[in-house]
Amino acid sequence: MIKGMVKALTVTPSAEARTMPASDLTLTLTNYYFAFSTSPTAGQHILRIVNNGTQPHEAEILFLEPGKENTLLLSLSNGDYALICFMPDAKDGKAHAAHG
Repeated sequence: MIKGMVKALTVTPSAEARTMPASDLTLTLTNYYFAFSTSPTAGQHILRIVNNGTQPHEAEILFLEPGKENTLLLSLSNGDYALICFMPDAKDGKAHAAHG
C-alpha cells in the first residue's frame, strides 16, 4: 500500500436535482473502436462519452506535437489527434489498443 494515498470515501445522494450540461460532441466507445458524432473542430466542447462496449473502456486524448505527445485539456486546435484505450481486455489482459 502506498503511504497516505488511500482514503475511504462515501458518496450519498444529493437532495438537489441536477441535469447534465448539453453536449455538442459525443464520443462512443465500443470494443476496439472510437466514433465521434461529428468531426471535432477547434475550440472548446462539451464532450459526452458513451460506452456501448461489453467491457469497460477509456479514452486518452493526446495532442500530437511533432516528435512528442502531450496531454491536453479539451480545448481543441486544428490538427491531428489520437484516441487510445489502455484498459486490459477481459480475454487476454492486453490493452485494447493492442487489438487495433
